[in-house]
Amino acid sequence: MKKEIETAVKSVRTKAEACLYTVGWSEDDEAYVAQVAEFPSLAARGDSEEAALRSLQQVVKSVLKEMAISNQSTPHPFG
Repeated sequence: MKKEIETAVKSVRTKAEACLYTVGWSEDDEAYVAQVAEFPSLAARGDSEEAALRSLQQVVKSVLKEMAISNQSTPHPFG
């Protein structure tokens, strides 16, 4: 079981990088907002496109890691 979890956690980075991200300017937030197609409820803001994207990628990695640890199925990347 531990070996399976270790393998799943190692694949988190690859899965997070393969997700489909979009970043755009939000007049309402007055910031760049990143979203990810595989997790529609997740978003992150930043002062630049890169900052918003990096922030969201960290969140996605954390979510995928927790899903792997708790043996939940993860979404198939759209990207």
